[in-house]
Amino acid sequence: MKYFDLLGARKNDIISYLLLAVIVLGAFLFGQKAIQNEKRLSFDEHLYTVLADQLSRDPFDYSPRPFWKEAEPAMKDNQDKVIAKGYLDVPLFKHPPLFSYLVAISQKMTSGNAISGKYMTLFFRLGLIVVVFFSCKAIWGSWWGILAAFFTGIEPVYTFCSQKIWIEGPCTFFIYLGIFFAILWQTSGRDRHLIISAVSLGLALLCKYSAVPGVIAACAFLMLSGKMKDKTRFLAYCALPFAVFSPWLIWNYAVFGPAFIQKIIGLNTSAVSGIGPSSGYIAGLVGGAATAVIAIIAVYFLRHKKQAAYPNEIYEKYFKYLKNALGIFAALILAFSIGNIVNALNIRWYPPVSSSMHMYDNKPVIFAFSHLIEISPLYILSFCSLFFLKDRKNAINVFLLLIAVTFVLFGKYASGEIRYITIATPAFMILAVYTIKEMVSYITSQNEKTRGYVIFLLVFFLAYAVIKTIGFDLSYIIRNDFIFL
Repeated sequence: MKYFDLLGARKNDIISYLLLAVIVLGAFLFGQKAIQNEKRLSFDEHLYTVLADQLSRDPFDYSPRPFWKEAEPAMKDNQDKVIAKGYLDVPLFKHPPLFSYLVAISQKMTSGNAISGKYMTLFFRLGLIVVVFFSCKAIWGSWWGILAAFFTGIEPVYTFCSQKIWIEGPCTFFIYLGIFFAILWQTSGRDRHLIISAVSLGLALLCKYSAVPGVIAACAFLMLSGKMKDKTRFLAYCALPFAVFSPWLIWNYAVFGPAFIQKIIGLNTSAVSGIGPSSGYIAGLVGGAATAVIAIIAVYFLRHKKQAAYPNEIYEKYFKYLKNALGIFAALILAFSIGNIVNALNIRWYPPVSSSMHMYDNKPVIFAFSHLIEISPLYILSFCSLFFLKDRKNAINVFLLLIAVTFVLFGKYASGEIRYITIATPAFMILAVYTIKEMVSYITSQNEKTRGYVIFLLVFFLAYAVIKTIGFDLSYIIRNDFIFL
């Protein structure tokens, strides 16, 4: 009997792996077509190809000045020229260098072909789909993993970013790779899974500073799960991503001197680059992120020092309050997004896109949530997941934490440029699958008549949401124009 059970499990795995291969192949063919459709490199893409070319010749030549000298004569607008000069006419580029090194490697492998950078980001997208599958497989099983991989494969925001030479592709991949190994550690208890997780999160930081939410979410998740008993191991896990990231800080210190932190903040502000947060806001982000990590470590140590005074029942009580608050939050989001939901349910309507990043300026923070619903109805299911939270130890909470921290830190600027929250979009798709799973559990507990109605409504909505999302992909994403969603 055990033999046949094992045989059936292997058969299911083989089928799921074949379906995963089909999803990955479809994503590759779609991305390949989109790359072929792009008529010219955007400003940022051209910058990264120049930096990559420099790094391929000298691994420490990471100054954007050569690009600035090339681009300056073509700039007609004096304001654009002043803004560009502020962050390009400097001895060291503002973003960490891992992404540019990856572009350099891809160009080196293809004899300097600039388009290779696009395929590099595309391959990271394919890798992300695989990581999402195995993450959800570890939590719920193969078939839910396939559904999560499929949703991630058609999600428009990350798909769009992964067709260009943009940092978001590799950065997001490394975050979810780190989360996957943190989930894997929960069942295996193997130190190597923790090490790979922490190193992956460090590599994400070396791509872009906005990977910080991934580090915070993973550390908080391990603390809340209750399975991390060793204090030294937990402290090492929290520190390792920043240790991997530290060579970039040392490099900045060598170039800018003791004031390198202020210089890093300055180069990434709207005052210099013309977009994004102010210097005060970034300083607040840095302070807030550092405080969050320190608070997680402090709470962990306090919990273990005074275990009797802080039993698990208290944490369960607070989690119950959190569940109720998140349920109210989801209800408010959906209530304030009624117009957006109506638009999303119109098969002929798609949200406008523009080559100007100022199309959605001065929108409230909540707009970032509601706009995602317009981009894909699958996001309606994502927000509904907040009604189904059950256990503080559930691995699904790490994805919820990632979304929450991302929006707290960057939600203010997501309306102007949705790329700010790209790292959260696969987590939204995983939460959508969680909603479907919980609804299926609810359906099986109903009587036969009610079950038929609910199944019909769920299948109808899923079919519509998938068709609408793919329609947006085929209408806008595959064209690969330089647009802001």
